[in-house]
Amino acid sequence: MAFRGVIVEEPGCPASGAVEEVLRKQGVSVERRVDAKKAFDYSYENKVDLFLVTAPSRGAAGALLAISRIRAKNPAAPIVLLLDAPSTDFVLAAFRSGADDVVAPYAESIRESLKRLGLTDGRDTEGERQAFSFGPSQAMQELERDARRAALSSSTVLITGETGTGKELAARFIHENSSRAGGPMVSINCAAIPEPLLESELFGHDKGAFTGAVKNQPGAFEIAKGGTVFLDEIGELPPAGQAKLLRALESRRVRPLGAQAERTLDVRVVAATNQNIERQVEQQLFRLDLYFRLNVVRLDLPPLRARREDLPYLVRYHVTQLCTLMSRPIVRVTPKLMSRLMEYDWPGNIRELRNILEGTLVHVSGNTVDLDDTPRFVRERLCSAPAAGSSERNRILDALNSADWNKSKAAQILHCSRMTLYRKMVRYGIEGGE
Repeated sequence: MAFRGVIVEEPGCPASGAVEEVLRKQGVSVERRVDAKKAFDYSYENKVDLFLVTAPSRGAAGALLAISRIRAKNPAAPIVLLLDAPSTDFVLAAFRSGADDVVAPYAESIRESLKRLGLTDGRDTEGERQAFSFGPSQAMQELERDARRAALSSSTVLITGETGTGKELAARFIHENSSRAGGPMVSINCAAIPEPLLESELFGHDKGAFTGAVKNQPGAFEIAKGGTVFLDEIGELPPAGQAKLLRALESRRVRPLGAQAERTLDVRVVAATNQNIERQVEQQLFRLDLYFRLNVVRLDLPPLRARREDLPYLVRYHVTQLCTLMSRPIVRVTPKLMSRLMEYDWPGNIRELRNILEGTLVHVSGNTVDLDDTPRFVRERLCSAPAAGSSERNRILDALNSADWNKSKAAQILHCSRMTLYRKMVRYGIEGGE
């Protein structure tokens, strides 16, 4: 499915052919319009998914006016300003006018912006399953870098994070970007298997091993030969299972129940837990030697409330994917609903976000989705949530004051990009500094 984009060109500042080319390669069909008025006329007659506004290096006030006019008529469509080397003040002014992003008019910058906005065809084209979606925050960009490095290695990986942060999806990302991508990925939920069946589920059994074993049955480690075994909720593995898993990891061999000979393992192991596994080791609930075997490469998935700047990207990503699965036109989330989503604390993390969006889209027939479109129990939950912005606003002010209002230094203190800091300053009405 292609997205439709409109390029709004300021007089004397045409978009280069390279801009159109990168958009086309990312699945955005381009309609070029000379000024904002023609862009309005076009958007009335056609569904527009993206506006790109060009601006000259000097005298860019016309671009700000175009952005504000586009935003007034199109409250949900993303607007990207293309401008080389903008000043801090101009970036802040662009966001206040309604821009969603400000990037240099170069291929890589535009590709990254489309990714942040969820406007690429990089999602699962078959629409059969959800992929892991990294956001634009610095924390998630670093996580993506570490996940790709982990995928290129053959080391065992331990993924930690709260429920709903996407640990299994992250494990699949590692598998699909590894040299074992051509093999199977077999997932085992260690908390869901009764202890008497655990050894058989993991390592298999031969015919006659126990009552009811009428044929040879391979376990997860054999089924996943040449691929990856994902052990979810590894912290729930009982002591006997921990001992057997440790031996398998150390020797790279297993003996199915009732078998006479051991079999060599050819799998990569990725484990995950929402528990504080170090505390479990201290309390002797988890074996220290197994912990060291699993904790070779570590990926910690942050909760959604700790990376709120990713929310607009995640909302667009999941709305696009859900609409595709529902075989319906892609809708846009209004600023009113987005504001409430930004203020909510997300105890269920990304899983809760996706469920809320899916439950809401079922009842929406128009081309936008607003707070009033959400189910009543969801609306009550979102509206009763305490404001999350006050503490974040204070943290931003503290960082700016500590850095003498140097935006680059403040962004480093906050572990975010300068562009993210600019967006948050606009959101919380923070002004001042150079």
